[in-house]
Amino acid sequence: MAHRTVITSTNFLDTETLERKVNQTIVIEGTSISWVGPHSEYSQNEGDTIIDGTGKFVIPGLFDLHVHLNYRFTDFQNMGDLFTRRKESYADLIAVKHAQSYLTKGVTTVRGVGGRKSLASLRQLIDEGLYIGPRLRLALNTIAQPGNQEYFGPEALIHDRKNNEPVSGVDGILHAVRQRKADGANHIKTMTTGGVLHGKTSDVNLSLWNDEELRAMVVEAERLGMYVCAHAHNNNGIKAAVKAGVRSIEHSTMLDEDTIDLMVQMGTYITPTLSAGTFIKFATDEQRAKLPPEVINKWNHVSQEMARSHALAFKKGVPLTLGTDAPVAKDHCHTDFEMQLMVDELGLTPYEVIQAGTLISARCMRLDNELGSIKAGNLADLIVLAKDPETDITIFQEDANLEMVFKEGSVVSRSGKLET
Repeated sequence: MAHRTVITSTNFLDTETLERKVNQTIVIEGTSISWVGPHSEYSQNEGDTIIDGTGKFVIPGLFDLHVHLNYRFTDFQNMGDLFTRRKESYADLIAVKHAQSYLTKGVTTVRGVGGRKSLASLRQLIDEGLYIGPRLRLALNTIAQPGNQEYFGPEALIHDRKNNEPVSGVDGILHAVRQRKADGANHIKTMTTGGVLHGKTSDVNLSLWNDEELRAMVVEAERLGMYVCAHAHNNNGIKAAVKAGVRSIEHSTMLDEDTIDLMVQMGTYITPTLSAGTFIKFATDEQRAKLPPEVINKWNHVSQEMARSHALAFKKGVPLTLGTDAPVAKDHCHTDFEMQLMVDELGLTPYEVIQAGTLISARCMRLDNELGSIKAGNLADLIVLAKDPETDITIFQEDANLEMVFKEGSVVSRSGKLET
């Protein structure tokens, strides 16, 4: 008889109904949940490993859908270190530490939305059990529009990065999508507007790509079993992405009601990245002093629009996921802060935020057939919390409250410390 790990007499969140299930028992066999139900109906097997869940609260493992594993927060505060004082492989190796840190906060699935090709090998090492880490789904190199101003850094580096750009037009797009697939990407990341942290002429109000190119990107990605997510700030760039069939809009800062209605119609997701978008509101004077004035101006503009847009979109039925854009605003693994902002800035309840960070994120990534909810047959990605977060989302900011984190049936973190 297979060995079982059993969490007994506990409470958990049904992420589909947002119902609090009480006095329940969760049975784990191998990598999956084999049975869930009232404790009174649980039949103990000889050899079961029992975890007393009395007074605890269990939720599915969390997702972070917007992460850049090759960078550190200090990189955006000191570009000199990033571009002139490190060997090329530094960014490859630091990604291991960054990926592993997510497990300590209960994030068992991470979506990379722009990073080096070496991340595909890190994903393989984790999948093969050689490294401990979260489940990685990766875009690798972003598909950037030729001639746009997204790249930043010394001119020599900019020219080198342009080797990753597609040739303009549909044929160039098809080649770029196929190349990302060959490199090991799970999905495609692009940009349909300029960005905040980029060059002077990277305009957050500028709409990138034409409709034919953008639609070709989506169709080819879907044909190859992938989907497209798009960085977009201005409403025009967002609307173009939604019309083309882009699955999730990253940041999605300046929305009007017509675009929101179209998102509902198309089933488009928003990855809010509030911590990154509103960083300028809580940045220290020292941090502000390191930013160019044009970046500060753009950040002020974005921070004023983002919460309004997301709150309205959520009210009208656009599904929100959980994503941080780490490490733009803080070092990696600040999903707990992002969750607080979704409550404080958008008015979601703690349970709605947890739903966004589990089931909705799983749906966005097409993983909801095995992740995002606590039910028999799903992978056993679970967080055992010391407290019920129903009225206080900040409990995730105290490591002691994250008593155990399971990934595929194995304990990978205890009270904020990685299991090795």
